[in-house]
Amino acid sequence: RIGMFGHSAGGFTALVVGGATPDMTSAAAKCREIPKSWGCTYWKSQGLNPDSWAKHANLPWVQEARVKAAVIAAPALGYTFEKKGLSPVQIPVQIWEAQHDAIVDDSPTAIRKMLPPATEYHMVKNTGHFSFLMPCNAGMTAAMTLMSWFGTERICDDPTGFDRAKFHSEFNKEVVGFFAKTLAPDEP
Repeated sequence: RIGMFGHSAGGFTALVVGGATPDMTSAAAKCREIPKSWGCTYWKSQGLNPDSWAKHANLPWVQEARVKAAVIAAPALGYTFEKKGLSPVQIPVQIWEAQHDAIVDDSPTAIRKMLPPATEYHMVKNTGHFSFLMPCNAGMTAAMTLMSWFGTERICDDPTGFDRAKFHSEFNKEVVGFFAKTLAPDEP
């Protein structure tokens, strides 16, 4: 009865652990096509070059058969998946997408279209990329205000009118309910 939750790069990781095989060479193509996308800008700021990732294209990805369900919120790197790479994902998946996500672009939508029709999907209105993280306390808000590595979105900021604490009271129930349903104990 093992489930996995992943947000952003963790959502990408949960898909891989659940059976997916990404094509990392597509990251270089994405950065040539849209060089100002968040990921490409971030990688460049960190001295990373997606063109060099092609040399890792044939490395094995680690999957874990004990993971029987996954919840992915605002999954990153959706453009690294093709239908063939996602077809081995046979576990139940619940996808959460933020309406105003400036970081993962259309990754959740692209991934959803390639997974089985039974995939559970939630588009959350008036949310940003980090709205899926727990509400920030005052100390966290102060610390995150000093950090600028996420550019237009900061971890503790949400769109005007969005109540993260209220959202999480429902979000957490939905996630737990999904795992309770998909990871139900075997009947005797």
